[in-house]
Amino acid sequence: MKIPPGSIELHDAAKKHGSTWRALRRAIYRKRLKGFKVGSAWFSTETEVKRYLKSRNVNKIPKRYR
Repeated sequence: MKIPPGSIELHDAAKKHGSTWRALRRAIYRKRLKGFKVGSAWFSTETEVKRYLKSRNVNKIPKRYR
């Protein structure tokens, strides 16, 4: 399977936006973030990650759980 253009791996998205990859993966499982798996790596799009993180009230979440 080819990775669509504009996709970003969850590890990279988490580093870029100050979150954790586990939080993003959990959001995919809970259907709050659109994502897909290729091999053993999880991917989403940059716009979806931004939309999801904007919908959360990050200031109330401790840094270790973001």
